[in-house]
Amino acid sequence: MRPVASLVVAAGLCSAVAAHAATPRAPAAPSPAAQASPGEPPEVRSLAMLRQVAASLEESVASGDLAAVHYEDMFLYSAVGQLGGSALAAGRTELHRAVGALARAVSDLHAAADAFDREACRARLASAAGLFDGVRSFFEPAALAAADALAERFTCPMHPEVIGRRGEACAKCGMSLDARSRVKPHDQPSTGVLPRIVDATIRTEAPLAAGTEVGAVLKLTALGAQPLALADLREVHTRKIHLLIVDESLTDYHHEHPTATQTPGEYRFRFTPRRPGRYRAWADVQPLLTGLQEYARAEVGSVPGAGGALEKTYPGAGELEGLRYELSLDGGPARARQPIGARVHVSGAGGRAFAGLEPLMGAFAHLVGFHEDRRTILHMHPLESRRLAPEDRGGPDLSFRIYAETPGYYRLFLQVQVGGQSKFVPFGLEVAP
Repeated sequence: MRPVASLVVAAGLCSAVAAHAATPRAPAAPSPAAQASPGEPPEVRSLAMLRQVAASLEESVASGDLAAVHYEDMFLYSAVGQLGGSALAAGRTELHRAVGALARAVSDLHAAADAFDREACRARLASAAGLFDGVRSFFEPAALAAADALAERFTCPMHPEVIGRRGEACAKCGMSLDARSRVKPHDQPSTGVLPRIVDATIRTEAPLAAGTEVGAVLKLTALGAQPLALADLREVHTRKIHLLIVDESLTDYHHEHPTATQTPGEYRFRFTPRRPGRYRAWADVQPLLTGLQEYARAEVGSVPGAGGALEKTYPGAGELEGLRYELSLDGGPARARQPIGARVHVSGAGGRAFAGLEPLMGAFAHLVGFHEDRRTILHMHPLESRRLAPEDRGGPDLSFRIYAETPGYYRLFLQVQVGGQSKFVPFGLEVAP
């Protein structure tokens, strides 16, 4: 087995666990070699993305920031979707198998990270190392060199348009270029159009009516309409299926966990719509076949009435049952394709800090975002660093990392548990281009 360091194939990439200290110097323009050319083939971009995923996973495990492993899914999904699809179309069976094996290995690492098992993460990272290299071995040196150059671009935290080599000075402010400039494949503009194998449909037992509970059945299929059984899915945050439901005004949000019926691939749930208009749902699942998280979208139905228009409000705080929740961004505003830190502060009567949040699906909170296009969805968890016990309590501060590929307005819902009951707090977020 190759050492963990082989995840980073080219020499000289610094780990995130060590603070990067650059000698002060006058601002200079980034090196021309570090600039991106606009016409890289999708294959090169995908290889560059894989290199960045490998480096980020190594950094996350080394630093103990295991929650950050979750945020590599989107990039990995794009890269393996492109490479695996191209390999299959060209009849390159061995490459297709190598890409699938890599996806499953990273999924195993993700599962260990969700359990905050650092030792298991180290072991699974080592196993994945050779698989990253194995995928690269199918490509010519010229393609690998181009991918490595693209992956090794860094940007200024204050001026993301300035790109160069790590440690160079920003030409606008002099700060060190220390934020990785993430690569995404061509023709992959948002999370809503990434390659996927899961399809979802929903049928209800009766027409939807505001304020009336209704039973429904979720049907999941994959690859040629084959039923997707529970045994085909990986458990993520204590459940194999997370069903995220919202109305067209992005006001009435529900988080359900359908249970298996006697019919393969069919899962029953109940919910109570509260608004007129259409409802949509996303089945958040992780098939074992690919090891990659998917959001399979389905129409739920319509509640009679005109339906509510989307109000693009931007609440930074909300109050619910005696508690106040305040959302803030680290140095905002939020921008597309750039991760940004976010914090939610919880306080009670008199502004006193509240630290009584109960564990909910393995975390102290879940943050879900729906884009104004009603097709794109985000799902984030607090940046915890340990496995939670039932008696643990969280707050007053919850830290998240938000990454959105698609600019525009998002309605966010913070889900927490207090007194054994789930609470949903809405926020608004505008993501700039």
